[in-house]
Amino acid sequence: MKIVTITPHRKRLPQLKNHLRSIAWQERKPDHVIVSCHGDTEDTRREAEDLMFEYLGAQDISMQMWAIGEPEDDWCKPLAINWAIRRTDEDVDIIATLDVDCILHPLTMTRLEEAIEEKLDRYVMCPNLSLGKACEYPPDWTYDDLREQSRHLSWLGAREGRGPISMSWGCLQAARRDWWFGVRGLDEEMKLWGSEDHDMAKRATGTGLTRHWLPRKISLLHQWHRAGQLDYKRDPRILAWLKKNYQTSLNNLWKKNYVRNPDGWGGMD
Repeated sequence: MKIVTITPHRKRLPQLKNHLRSIAWQERKPDHVIVSCHGDTEDTRREAEDLMFEYLGAQDISMQMWAIGEPEDDWCKPLAINWAIRRTDEDVDIIATLDVDCILHPLTMTRLEEAIEEKLDRYVMCPNLSLGKACEYPPDWTYDDLREQSRHLSWLGAREGRGPISMSWGCLQAARRDWWFGVRGLDEEMKLWGSEDHDMAKRATGTGLTRHWLPRKISLLHQWHRAGQLDYKRDPRILAWLKKNYQTSLNNLWKKNYVRNPDGWGGMD
């Protein structure tokens, strides 16, 4: 099966570097890797592109970058992902969306492909293990190194001891390409932060897909960053959009409106 990964990006270069490194070490390489930058400055886009060539070019992995929007635009993860989805080739079988702050286990793509080959109507997600703010990334770090560190780090400074494994809705979401097109991608009414991943997973089951979790032993590693819900004191719009996004999802799911963006998605009709 032909697999394409899509990673939306905005001002997260340190996390992108580690994320791309983990894609490069996959046992089963993606057939095509897309980084979709939304609202990055020209300098940031250029640095992101350099990181792609540094980590993926050496592995001879097909790659592509989309750069859309302006720095003053509100961050819209759904638009960044949808833009890339709309421009994938028709022979692609699986589209996997990945969060830029996640580090993949070397077997992530292998197990993802096996899961959908076994049952085509699956919506695949992956547990994630949160790394703390104090996590160190030595030059030659491996997945196992970081996972071992997580045992001694707190989650966002709030929990001591073993880092929790979260069965969260985001980080990785994968399904057949034709399904993504059938529901017209993520809901582009949702901006800044909140609800888009949970909404997408609910829409998947609402349209007949079966939710499937990859094994915990290959959990993604979630790199620390300031959590969106903690930023509302700096930018009150985040809290406002969090509430609005939740209401948008709730209203549409109540009406069983699983196909979104009626006026166009991903910059196209």
